[in-house]
Amino acid sequence: MRKSGANLESVPELIARWGAHLGLALEARFAPSGDEEAFPNRVVVMGPDAASLGTNRGAALDALQFLVHEAQGEREDQKLAYLD
Repeated sequence: MRKSGANLESVPELIARWGAHLGLALEARFAPSGDEEAFPNRVVVMGPDAASLGTNRGAALDALQFLVHEAQGEREDQKLAYLD
């Protein structure tokens, strides 16, 4: 069993901090997805450098989401953050 790491509420701050370490100006906040059952805990990533995460079909955003999930240590969909 994996040990739980970063809690869900800390994810927006974690994203901003990781972005700053990479020299990216990113902000993140929770926002409704419109389908909370299929897409819970939506975190919108914005800021001057957020568009760069969407290039190459969103590969960087997918990688960031993977790292967030690893930091969270969770495997239950209702407890994971989903980046948009």
